Amino acid sequence: MAPASFALPKLRKVSHCLCFASSHTLGVPSSFVAMLSKRKNASNGEDTQSAPERAEKLEALYHHLENLNSRLDKQAEDFEKRLKEERRNIDYQMRQLREDVASCDERLLLKLESLITESKATTIEAMQNSLDLKMDSVVESLRATTAGADSKVSALLQLSEMWHNLVAWLKGKRWVE
Repeated sequence: MAPASFALPKLRKVSHCLCFASSHTLGVPSSFVAMLSKRKNASNGEDTQSAPERAEKLEALYHHLENLNSRLDKQAEDFEKRLKEERRNIDYQMRQLREDVASCDERLLLKLESLITESKATTIEAMQNSLDLKMDSVVESLRATTAGADSKVSALLQLSEMWHNLVAWLKGKRWVE
């Protein structure tokens, strides 16, 4: 039975909505729509239905609305479950993406460090080769210009000292390891 507080004025407010939505989504039986339409169309105030008929239809309508409400609640719960699952999936995909980006950044950093090390090694080797060639040319020019052994030895000692100072300076600048 419908509760005693379920009054006709409340139903009248709903009747217009039910008449409109009956054929759309709510699935309200056509007999209810017909009853509500008759009541709305009775302009002279005549009662088109008896009280027991009306009470029976109101009770059926009340139960139908309760069933509809429970279906909507179930659909809302299902939607919330799907939404939570989608959020979990999105969170998982975001974590995977962050891990992939971090891994890619790490690989790029290692590659960059490798390139810098290779560049340093190549630069040092080129500098050493250039200094070796210059030392060789200085030694040759000293041999040609200097006749005495003492001057050759002192020039070579000076060059050797310059070479060692340069290598020490490069080590201080971390060019040579």
